[in-house]
Amino acid sequence: MPKISVIIPTYNRKVLLREAVESVQRQTWKDLEILVIDDGSTDGTEQEISAVDDGRLRYFWKKNGGVSSARNLGLREAKGEYIAFLDSDDLYVPDYLETMVSLLEGSPEYGVAYASVTMEHPDGSRQERMNDKYACSGWIVRPLFCCFFVYCQGSLIRRELLDGFFFDESLELAEDQDFFLRLSTRTQFLFVPQTFVIRRSQTESLSRQGGKGRVHLDNLKVPERFYFEYGGADWIPRRQAMRILSRKYRKTGFKLWQEGRKEEGHWCFRKAIEYNKWSFLSLFLGRLRLIGSGLGSFLNGFRQAKGI
Repeated sequence: MPKISVIIPTYNRKVLLREAVESVQRQTWKDLEILVIDDGSTDGTEQEISAVDDGRLRYFWKKNGGVSSARNLGLREAKGEYIAFLDSDDLYVPDYLETMVSLLEGSPEYGVAYASVTMEHPDGSRQERMNDKYACSGWIVRPLFCCFFVYCQGSLIRRELLDGFFFDESLELAEDQDFFLRLSTRTQFLFVPQTFVIRRSQTESLSRQGGKGRVHLDNLKVPERFYFEYGGADWIPRRQAMRILSRKYRKTGFKLWQEGRKEEGHWCFRKAIEYNKWSFLSLFLGRLRLIGSGLGSFLNGFRQAKGI
């Protein structure tokens, strides 16, 4: 039985996938298996992976159903004592798994270890260690509800915690936030600052494909449902939860308004006030800023047109 199962869901990214797999093969920790879950690719992914000569690699093809269904298949097939996830466009640094498993092995009170994520943009620039500002160890339900800072590709999880525990396949987006919020009520999390994962930003990624309002609204659904349906009320004081939900709806409303989706934006504003009646003041000030910004843009355009 391998110590670690690395689950890599993929869809039509054969070149990037090969690089992701190679980053796992370069790990200083060798006792592992690599599960590539092909979510219905049509770009020759199977042929690309079949050329990889590594007995630790197992390939599974499934009908396209989304990243959650692919990860769930990986969870069902995994044999390791620990579970790690890696998206097919991301990379492990060589010491990642060894650092993570060594610290988790020495800390039995923790069920999940998570590390920093460094964002690498298409132009090669990097946003270094993007979750260090919020990262903490222990029972992280409250801070995670307030601000999501645990990334799937930067976590190592004890397999025993995931028996009967899966990603929600009904969520098209924010499925990782939902997964880790629910998991945070089961165990303590250990932050590991000694290593990190490279997350490569892709211009065609799901979260960047139009429908920005849909993305934001999905991100609202997760904490709201967690608090009211999945036991979040047992962990987060009601007053604090209402303020957080109100703030999330308010911020989303302004984003939707700026994108021209004013009806959805107004709906978010109404929800913000429902959760916290004092939100109307922040909404009023925010609307003034929007009006001022729009007026400033108009005046600048007018001046340029007149050559002033």
